[in-house]
Amino acid sequence: MSFELPDINALSAKQLLDDLVRRIPRTAPQWTEQNPSDPGITLLEMLAWIGEATTYQANIIPAEAYRSMLRLVLGLAYGTEARPYAELAAKGLDPLYAGLQQTLQQAERGQSLNVEALSQAVYAFRSAPYLALTQSDIEQLAIEANQYVRDAMPGSPVVLEANVAHNDVGVELSLVVGDPATSFLRYVREAGADPSTVSYALDVEVATDKGETSGVVELVARYIRSRQMLGNPISIRAASLCKLQVECTVRCLPRQRRDVVADKVASAIVDRVQPYAPPPRQATRNRGALTRELIQSVIAGIEGIHSVEDVRIDASSVTGERGPGRGPGLVIPTGINGHPFSPGGKPAVVRVQVTANEMEG
Repeated sequence: MSFELPDINALSAKQLLDDLVRRIPRTAPQWTEQNPSDPGITLLEMLAWIGEATTYQANIIPAEAYRSMLRLVLGLAYGTEARPYAELAAKGLDPLYAGLQQTLQQAERGQSLNVEALSQAVYAFRSAPYLALTQSDIEQLAIEANQYVRDAMPGSPVVLEANVAHNDVGVELSLVVGDPATSFLRYVREAGADPSTVSYALDVEVATDKGETSGVVELVARYIRSRQMLGNPISIRAASLCKLQVECTVRCLPRQRRDVVADKVASAIVDRVQPYAPPPRQATRNRGALTRELIQSVIAGIEGIHSVEDVRIDASSVTGERGPGRGPGLVIPTGINGHPFSPGGKPAVVRVQVTANEMEG
């Protein structure tokens, strides 16, 4: 149930109490009598008074107090004060610290910054991870390192995705490196004699400049290892692309054009299995293993399909050199028909073929 938050900054305690009492029939219909002597009304009255007093105290805090808070977070330093850590932050090793210091400098120079802007600057700094401790911390720091990469290597690719896996010796971080503007793979439809069989293939070969990729990985490693705790080993490398082919067969509902259904299925699969994705699709991009269940879930949402008869995921080739054991560069499709790949592997579909059959009977 949604609850409309009152604007306590514009309401007095009496107005806030009246607003809370007005909500009682909607949120607690069994509370039928709202007498002033009711303990519940007394509790609401106390909360309304606390809200008014807290708002009043927050509103009378001068801007200088918020600037002092900035200096406290920065280690009791002034914005123009040269400190060893500030010099490291200026080199890109801690962009959030440098940004907070820049906000303090703007305030000290007389630039008009309201309380909300100062508070947001401190909140952004304090809420972001600094040490590489948890899986989410490491992945977030890897994406955060992109600004450091851009400053050190202008025009270079950046980290599009970071995945953490645990192994016997520690933590393994695999980085998907590419250019957000050009890494979205293009597929073209192949001409075929049978209209009920639709195939899409990559327009260009999947390729990445290994020199640029290794440079990006080294910079990200430097950025993360400056925040790495002793005894918490983290191995960092670029994710290897495992080239795959997807073949599936579906059965159409009556009075459905097989070529149209096959094209819809193939297009949906191509859109879902992108190894890279531009920012609008980052939340739904293909992370981790490519499985038969994933393909079946994509097909299930398409109109005109009665059932899925078969789904095959075949490895055509493996990118990367084999290292010792499970070392860097090793990508093993353990069970080609839908089982997960090694943690450092990134599935890249180079061809999709869909065959649509008529419903029997």
